[in-house]
Amino acid sequence: MNPLFCLLIVPVTTALVSYLIGLCEQRISRIVAVVGAALFLCFSLSTVVLTLRQGPLALYWRNHLLLVSDTLSAPFLLILGIVGFFTTLYSAKYVEEDAGRYFLWFLSFL
Repeated sequence: MNPLFCLLIVPVTTALVSYLIGLCEQRISRIVAVVGAALFLCFSLSTVVLTLRQGPLALYWRNHLLLVSDTLSAPFLLILGIVGFFTTLYSAKYVEEDAGRYFLWFLSFL
């Protein structure tokens, strides 16, 4: 895989999750979107943790092999993970309060 593709995973997925949260109008859909955002955060933060522990690594995601190469340094992935985290929290701010509570409740178990 191209390292540039791995670079684009976090911001593109964050933008998509933000768009879905803003777009959803039914209560169940919003909760599903918030849980999806939390799962995305789990994925990005676990990528950061594994990269900090093992250096270059291979991850399976949706049956495709994503290679995190030497060109993606751990501090850069950490910055991407933090930006994704706060972008998703900022998006959850514009959802109804109950969905935001579910999101924060889910994050407290991570």
